[in-house]
Amino acid sequence: MEYKVIIYGLGEQYNKNVNVIKYHELIRSFKVVGVTAKWTPAYTVLDGYPVIRRELLKDIPFDFIVVMSDLHFNDIVEDLIEEGIDRNCIITYRVLQIPELDFQRYVEFKNSRISIISNNCWGGVAYRTLGLECLSPFKNLSLQNEDYLKMIANFQYYMKCELKFCEYAYNTNSHKYYPVMCLDDVKVHCNHDTNADDAAEKWNRRRKKLNYDNLLVEMYTEDRDIMERFLGVDGYEHKICFVPFDVDKENVYPLYLYPGQDKFWETVNSNAGNGANSLCYNLLNLLTGFHSKRGE
Repeated sequence: MEYKVIIYGLGEQYNKNVNVIKYHELIRSFKVVGVTAKWTPAYTVLDGYPVIRRELLKDIPFDFIVVMSDLHFNDIVEDLIEEGIDRNCIITYRVLQIPELDFQRYVEFKNSRISIISNNCWGGVAYRTLGLECLSPFKNLSLQNEDYLKMIANFQYYMKCELKFCEYAYNTNSHKYYPVMCLDDVKVHCNHDTNADDAAEKWNRRRKKLNYDNLLVEMYTEDRDIMERFLGVDGYEHKICFVPFDVDKENVYPLYLYPGQDKFWETVNSNAGNGANSLCYNLLNLLTGFHSKRGE
């Protein structure tokens, strides 16, 4: 299927990525039916694409709007939603930069509305890289191994528990104190927050979006015993475990530190991104069960 796409934004990112857009047209990932922005030049055609005034967007049949901005992405999304555009039709240009992107597979994955459960920030990074709405409260937080295993083994129970403030802890990376919250006997380290009420509000808002019909659980660990216990947790069709040692097991992915990294979580998170330190696997393939290694 060849999708119809509108490009939103004609600034720096458009100019940097216009050849990427044309490549995806060449391989018939999609067809650009127009370009637009908050301000458009006095052209009828730009780079071979019809220039559409923003107020006429809803008059043009399209499947997706690709937003060519990082700084203003959230504002543009809010404006488009207010104008009646479905949020699920809006994606970020960064998706087009994913190596070996299969756009059809991406659309199918996007429509599956997956909820990623993670013991650190990996899930949030993955959502951002793929330009997907975060359908999980497990963003910008972390759990210790024992608490995480306990929580995923009885997931629905813990998701019904009220998140309560326990104590403050010190983040040695940000050099700030952050709230440690509790789900019954499980501690949740909200290490990107400084206020317990803010942490609880974000958790509760994101928890409501959980899709229990499509859960993926991810964990990183440097302990072989913890890896085995994670793999032994029942009830999940999709599992991913990152480890810093060689092992030949289904759903386990060895990762190794890049130059300048000294902690394992650094390489775990960076490999969910789309930067220089993301060479180990194809993120979309990893999440959809296809061969994911980029090197052999």
